[in-house]
Amino acid sequence: MVEPVPAGTPPIIIVGMHRSGTSFITEILHKLGMEIGWSIGHGESVFFHRMNRYLEQVCNCGWDNPKPMRSLLDWPEGKQIALSYLRTQVTSYKIAVYFGFPKTMHTRSLQNQVTPWGWKDPRNTFTIDFWRELFPYAKVIHIYRNGVDVAASLQRRAKNYLNRLASPYATVRCNRLSRGFRLWKVYIRKAFSILPDGGPEDILHVCYENVLAQPDQELDRLMHFCSLTSDQRTIDRMIETINPDRAFSFLQHDDLTTFYEKVKNDPWMARLGYDILSKHHPEHHREPFPDTKRLCSNHESASL
Repeated sequence: MVEPVPAGTPPIIIVGMHRSGTSFITEILHKLGMEIGWSIGHGESVFFHRMNRYLEQVCNCGWDNPKPMRSLLDWPEGKQIALSYLRTQVTSYKIAVYFGFPKTMHTRSLQNQVTPWGWKDPRNTFTIDFWRELFPYAKVIHIYRNGVDVAASLQRRAKNYLNRLASPYATVRCNRLSRGFRLWKVYIRKAFSILPDGGPEDILHVCYENVLAQPDQELDRLMHFCSLTSDQRTIDRMIETINPDRAFSFLQHDDLTTFYEKVKNDPWMARLGYDILSKHHPEHHREPFPDTKRLCSNHESASL
């Protein structure tokens, strides 16, 4: 068995479907004092992104086709080999890629990291089972957004990246709203099946639209969960950057509103409170059911 990675403080692993506000909220956490690692964009740790890409390559899968990840988890010998590789990378000098050179000179290893830290990558949604083995006391933040806005954003991104063949986002899997919506459900189902070793209190489900509508309350929840302390002036500055008009943007487009009418009664849309929106009353979005942590059984997750 591969031993856990020694860390001064357990990490906070941020999961969630692509185009769901994970970058936006991660950047806010960073400005409030959380270490998220050296990034070249979207608040995504270069180091852990590379590790997640390694797992995808081993399983011959990708962000838009995560199902094969299950085959490695179900192969005990292969899983241990992958975990050993990840542990070697995390505990080696290569962790400097996470901290960035100046910080590495001070921190040197995760064992010396005593302030809140973690990393964001939508791929974490499916690689979390590996990271929990290496960081058994890790906390998890799951960020989610309504499936129609996600599907529309995926469709736009697919078109924008189609002429960049070297990009992992050059895919036709999300060129239709229906395909993006199905992928959203795959991620949602998996994310709500995650139960950290520390129990339900070690995972925080965050609704993107709620952050936009009531940022003071949601930032307070996030800061408490991450053990972050920041002065009120900094918090107020963060709140000022949040635009509530970005919520439910699909309601401004007739074609997307028509698609919403087709999918609004999907069980996951209903469970997450997205089934009673209207162009005139988007504020009617209700809170998720209290038992969202258990909306999906482990059996359902394993069948992805």
